[in-house]
Amino acid sequence: MQIVKMHCLKHYLLVLVVLLASSCAGAKVKEVPPAEELYREAMEELNKGKAWGLFSTIDYARVIEKFQKVIDYYPVSKYAVLAELRIADAHFRNREYQEAIIRYQEFKRLHPANENIPYVLYQLGLSHYKLILSIDRDQRATERAASKFEELIRKYPECEYAEDAREKLMSSRRRLAEHEFYVGKFYYRRGDYQIALGRFSRILKDYPDSGLDAKILYFIGRCHYYLKEWDEAREVLHRLSDIYPHSKYRKKAKSLLAKLKD
Repeated sequence: MQIVKMHCLKHYLLVLVVLLASSCAGAKVKEVPPAEELYREAMEELNKGKAWGLFSTIDYARVIEKFQKVIDYYPVSKYAVLAELRIADAHFRNREYQEAIIRYQEFKRLHPANENIPYVLYQLGLSHYKLILSIDRDQRATERAASKFEELIRKYPECEYAEDAREKLMSSRRRLAEHEFYVGKFYYRRGDYQIALGRFSRILKDYPDSGLDAKILYFIGRCHYYLKEWDEAREVLHRLSDIYPHSKYRKKAKSLLAKLKD
C-alpha cells in the first residue's frame, strides 16, 4: 500500500512539472524596446510639459520613471547619460529646484567632459536663480546663481547660453548690492554710521556698476556728515555731482554740501 502511494505521488509531481514547463514555454517574454526608442518616448512626454508651461498637467514622476528605465536597461548606452540629464530637467520643469540642483551637480561630477556641460552650468545658475528671496532675506541662492553664471561665462564665453547668463549675472549682482544697501540702511537708521559706512563702501567695491552708485555715494556722504568727517563728506558729494549730473541724488548732494559751507 505504501509503495502504491509513493508511486501516485511521483506521478503527480511529474505531471505538475510538465504542466509548469508547458506554461512557461507558452508564455511570451516581454521584449524591452531599444534604448533610443525608450529615450525618445520619454523625451516626447517631457517636451509636452515644456510646450504647455505653467498649464502643463504632465506627471513628471512618470516621466522620470521612463528615463530611469533607459538607465536601468541600458546603463552603458549614450542614452543612459542623456537620461541622467533629462531627469534633472524634469525636476527643474516641475519647479523642484533643489532636487534639480543635486541632479545637475551629479551629472557635472560624473561627466565633466560631456558636451552638455555648458547647458548644465546654465541650468545650475537658473535653478539657484529661481530660489532667490527678497532683499531682506538670506541671499545665498543669489550668490550661488552668480557663481554659476560667472563660471559659465568664464569657461564658455561664446556658448549659446552666455548672453542670457550675463544678463542674469548682472541681475544677481544688483540684487546682492540691494541686499547690502538694505542692511546698511538698517544701521544708518539706527545711527550706527560707522557700520553703515562700511556696508555702503563695500557695495562700491564689490558690486561696481550695480546701478546704485549715485544713491550709495549720497549715503556715504551722509555717514561722513554725521560722523563730522567734513572733508570726506565734501569729496564724496562732489564726486556724486560730477559723475552723475542727471541723478536725483545730485540735488540732495548739493543741498548737503550747502550745509557743509555754513
